[in-house]
Amino acid sequence: ISNRFDRFEPDQIAALPEVRRVVESRIDGILDRFYEAAAVDPVTAPILGQSAGAKPLKDAQKRHWGRLLGGVVDEDLRERGKRIGAAHVRVGLGPNAYIASYSHLTEAFLTELLAKHPKTVAPVTALVRAVFMDMAFALSAFLDINESASRQNEAKALAETVEKEMRHVNRAVRTQAEELAVVVSEMSRAMGEVTNGIALIERGTEATGGAISAVASAPDA
Repeated sequence: ISNRFDRFEPDQIAALPEVRRVVESRIDGILDRFYEAAAVDPVTAPILGQSAGAKPLKDAQKRHWGRLLGGVVDEDLRERGKRIGAAHVRVGLGPNAYIASYSHLTEAFLTELLAKHPKTVAPVTALVRAVFMDMAFALSAFLDINESASRQNEAKALAETVEKEMRHVNRAVRTQAEELAVVVSEMSRAMGEVTNGIALIERGTEATGGAISAVASAPDA
């Protein structure tokens, strides 16, 4: 099951030329109706308005479906699909609208393929819509879980970053506090030396003043 997108089955390979013939003969009308619907859809209309118009998109769609229905599943086809998906992500097309668009086109293709059997159109397209609907519901669960996990990872990374910054700040504060303590200690020592010097000067001044007074009070010779 997991590798079924790596290939077509032999009976499918045999049927693909007819599928491609029918699709290519009807695809202009199918794409006209698709882009007319997209132009009035509240989700896809703003996105379609960002493009250069429907014609380049139709041309790209025709090339893509022709390549996809060629039956060769290779790296080029996978990369082409990735580029198309990436382009839709960049313009803001969400997964639900993306799957709904594929459902729309698939039902249109099947309607043309089953044109000779009109009674089978409704059952087949109903089944296809149910499959795509279930796919959209399931995918929304994957996206919700991944988004929640992503938010948790972002929160964890933010917490770790804040913790690292706080440790860095604490180290810086401790270093600055230690440096400030050294400066204060040096200033205290210097102030002590200044105080001692002033006291020494005061004692010298007093001694000098006493000597001068003694000389002044001595009797004349």
